[in-house]
Amino acid sequence: MTDNYYGMLGVREDASTAEINQAYRYAAPKVHPAYADRNPLDASRRFADLARAWYVLSDETRRGVYDVQRHPGRTAPSSSTSLGPVDPEETFASSMVEWAMELRGQGYSGQRIEDLLLLHECPAHIAASVAALFTAGSTAPAAGARAGGAAPSGSQTSFPGLGSYSSALAATKSWRDRAPAIVGILVFIGVVLGGLLIAIDQSAKQSPTRTAQASSSVPASAPAASAPLPASMPPAAPGPYAFMASVPELTAPDTVEGTATRAATSFHLLANTQRPSSDSGSFNTKVALRVPLPYGKQVLYLLQSVPNNQNPYECHACSVVVSSTVTTVGKKGGESVTTPLQDLDLMGTWGKYDFSTVALVELGRSHLGLVFQDGFMGMGETDQYISVFSIEPKGLRKVFGFRSSHDNTATAGCVQNKATCERYVMSPRFVRDGRSTWYPLEISIAGLTPDASGNQVPVSGTRLLHFDGQTYVLDKRDDDAASSTASPTAPAATSTVNTAGGPQ
Repeated sequence: MTDNYYGMLGVREDASTAEINQAYRYAAPKVHPAYADRNPLDASRRFADLARAWYVLSDETRRGVYDVQRHPGRTAPSSSTSLGPVDPEETFASSMVEWAMELRGQGYSGQRIEDLLLLHECPAHIAASVAALFTAGSTAPAAGARAGGAAPSGSQTSFPGLGSYSSALAATKSWRDRAPAIVGILVFIGVVLGGLLIAIDQSAKQSPTRTAQASSSVPASAPAASAPLPASMPPAAPGPYAFMASVPELTAPDTVEGTATRAATSFHLLANTQRPSSDSGSFNTKVALRVPLPYGKQVLYLLQSVPNNQNPYECHACSVVVSSTVTTVGKKGGESVTTPLQDLDLMGTWGKYDFSTVALVELGRSHLGLVFQDGFMGMGETDQYISVFSIEPKGLRKVFGFRSSHDNTATAGCVQNKATCERYVMSPRFVRDGRSTWYPLEISIAGLTPDASGNQVPVSGTRLLHFDGQTYVLDKRDDDAASSTASPTAPAATSTVNTAGGPQ
């Protein structure tokens, strides 16, 4: 039986190449061998499966051959090709290089490219090598050193036809050795693109219309500093975060770096949520996460805002205001704001929140959502919380939230009275049946908790919840079981929403 590559990437059989690329770039870094110490045992197999799926489906010819193998009744493509073995690490490198070129074409700086790769959990030495070409003043050898090693003595350094790129990767044994080879191909591509930009700019300078405009806008007595830019410096492209200029709550947005300022009065949090105080009356805001949505041509952005205090210590323990907005990608690649800026909640502490814990999930058939994880630790007590947001046409809607773990065994109260000690973990999983508008939510519970008599007893099992139109509720049989056995408090729904971005 032919492997289901579409299922491995989590995309439809009619998915576009862009959707396939997005799915692979999101999933593959999380199971990369560089994270072997934290990954499950089957991560290497999963990494190889994802690489082969992307290698086949991202190419129209290979995809056509594969579709014929899956559905023999279809017509084979005119130029057939063999679906041979795939090197998962070389495939991963190719995908990161391709992604970096796309980002550069959208106006991203080298540092922002590296930041985005790291944000998607690309291993640090690979992200640094790929981004090195686009960092001012960087060179390929320096990038190789940054990645942790120099090119082996037998490595090829010329790239006619890009043929030596594959051989260089095959000859090395680790990603640290492969980094210079990746940078080499980027240098070659960069030189070609640079030459094209220069040629285009020089051609444009010869246009009579442009010459007339230039002579009328620059006075004859203007100093040398006012002269037009040399041909080697093409006009600056719109920043990758150009949409920020049309968000009314953002002041002085930097559309290249994705930063801005927000007035304290511009936030619209829920009525029971207190905004962190700012002695300056303003907040520093920046784009923290960019999430291309698989269905359609939309992109979801998460922004974080922290108080702009004269004394940084004033926010030593304050939470981060997390906000969201959705844009639509136009035919020319520009993005326009689809939903207004929406303040979701306070998350994190010490002025920071780990956005790498945010997960894009499928809440139902073709129905996407975001899962946020947050935590608190203090006075010997540790708590973790999970919030589930549904992605809807008007914005994000919080449909569920619960405390996913609790441990008070290091508190003074537990030490003095063992009957108060409690330690448990709840792990959620959406049960994908492929047909429900809202998939059931299964929560596994494990740990120790006191019973009605104050005795410590182990607790384990699962609870199944269904969506009732507003939030997730326990099934009746699970509700009865939970009330008749020792168990942590059933997950409490927190379904208050703020879909319009206004005060509630």
